[in-house]
Amino acid sequence: MNSRAIRSSAFTTSRTGPRRSDRSPDRRWLKLKVAHSVETATFQVKPGVTDVALLAVEARVRAGRISSWPGYLGRELAKDDATGEWLMVMRFERREQMDAWMSEVKGVPEMRELGALIEMKTMVTRFFTHAEP
Repeated sequence: MNSRAIRSSAFTTSRTGPRRSDRSPDRRWLKLKVAHSVETATFQVKPGVTDVALLAVEARVRAGRISSWPGYLGRELAKDDATGEWLMVMRFERREQMDAWMSEVKGVPEMRELGALIEMKTMVTRFFTHAEP
């Protein structure tokens, strides 16, 4: 799939569920004037996993348990077309809420489904606090 198709297939999400980014993305986190927690994860998918398959599972993740998790603000995916590496950005109101979600991830069926597509040895996660002046 070419980069144009990936961009048009990319999703943003909010507590109300996934939305197509080419329509009306939920960017309410941009309006936050207080600190919020951000996780980034970079990863490669397993051989044979298509972009379409990954995006379909990501849509199920966003519509699933995380959508009603306290403090959840959204998730985004982006792909480096040159390397095939993916970037996931996830936001929560507070770090404690993100930590609580992270402690539950292995018990969430749609997250296990997503994990089955990822080459785990390539995954690098980092945590940040976002704040506006």
